Amino acid sequence: AYEIRNCDWSSDVCSSDLMFTFPFTNFSVDGWVNNLSTTFDGVDEYITVPDDASLDITSNLSVFFWVKAGADATFDPLLSKFEYTTNQRSWRVAFNARHLQVAIYQDVAGTNYKDYRTTGTWVANDLWHHVGFTFSNDNLKLWVDGVDRTPGTPTRDDTVTAIAVSTAPFEIGSLLDDPTYFTGQMDEVAIWDSTLSSTEITEIYNSGVPIDLRKNTGDYTSASSLVSYYRMGDGDTGTTLTDNKGSNDGTLTNMTTANYTTDVPS
Repeated sequence: AYEIRNCDWSSDVCSSDLMFTFPFTNFSVDGWVNNLSTTFDGVDEYITVPDDASLDITSNLSVFFWVKAGADATFDPLLSKFEYTTNQRSWRVAFNARHLQVAIYQDVAGTNYKDYRTTGTWVANDLWHHVGFTFSNDNLKLWVDGVDRTPGTPTRDDTVTAIAVSTAPFEIGSLLDDPTYFTGQMDEVAIWDSTLSSTEITEIYNSGVPIDLRKNTGDYTSASSLVSYYRMGDGDTGTTLTDNKGSNDGTLTNMTTANYTTDVPS
């Protein structure tokens, strides 16, 4: 919570009199707050964003979000623009054996692709983590809490100079044609058509506290290349997940506003 007290700014002295308390977890002076995240039951809950040309990013791509999951994340899909049965592969992000896994594809049939998985400390450990990947011209990097966690020995490392353009929708919490579903919570899902720098990624991790990605802040200077931005509860109503930057709204399936929870990264 944030408190307002009576202060004398000429002497930089504040009294002990409490005037007001803001009951917010994350708050900024312009009114941006992060009070909600979305929970998924791992059974049949997911969000679908229809395919759109703005999401067919082939050269410079960054995808980041906050996630909280536990020991049952043996293989849990997180985000994807990927359909296996119809040969429509672009990229996908998942938990595999509690580690972050990212695959990107040069062609929709999956002949050439990269498949990277973090090693060492589990990412799915019942704590909030800021995770994602950056890609540019055959260079794929995985990031966890502002740190480069790209594996030294990838599972597969074919040359991928450009990501395949597929007709697959953007899915959150599922791989529908598998089908598998995510168990846990997600918050602040964002897609850029640029490759964020290491200093920008550190800035948006912000020591574990989300920031408003629509505005440049400190070392984060890529707000203009933000394509789609999902608050995962804050400002969302009904079964629509609002795109707070572009026009790629999503639809909740087997979910309601009861899936929005006040457990957020902070």
